[in-house]
Amino acid sequence: MLLMVTGFSGAGKSAAIDILKDLTGGHVIYLGGEVIREVERRGLPSGAASERAVRKELRQAKGDAVFAVNATDEIRSARAADRAALIDAVLCPDELKYFIALGRDLGGTCLLLLDTKFDLRAERLSRRQNRPCDVTALRLRDELERESLSIEAVFAEVDARINNDGDFSQLRAALAVLAKR
Repeated sequence: MLLMVTGFSGAGKSAAIDILKDLTGGHVIYLGGEVIREVERRGLPSGAASERAVRKELRQAKGDAVFAVNATDEIRSARAADRAALIDAVLCPDELKYFIALGRDLGGTCLLLLDTKFDLRAERLSRRQNRPCDVTALRLRDELERESLSIEAVFAEVDARINNDGDFSQLRAALAVLAKR
């Protein structure tokens, strides 16, 4: 099974993936990690601006599904070990199409949307230790994900939706129900 998470920045995707790993013993595949490693490899300043530039360049050079394609071996390895592949995060339709096709041979797919109010996402991201984000940067990121990546087209294809406006225990309880399915 490929269990994919989607949602805007600050919705709780990484927290959900961590909980799902705990609940299922699945293997986490963080698609954004490739961008962060490339920023470091190039010696660029860490942060949203460098990540945005590298992400855009890689997508333009290799297509919108580049991060999904590059994760294929890791996904196949997880499935060969009979572990769910927990994918953080699907952000564009080409990634989703690729994962759905790949999942046909690997036990199926489930796409989970974490839906969280903007103000709560902004507040969470302002407190985040790793790569904090202010309200202006969050608005810019949402706009980029809507316009450049067509993230809302991904949202239209979800198999499950969790409102993540509550606390961690509420998220865990909702994910426990999903994991049992």
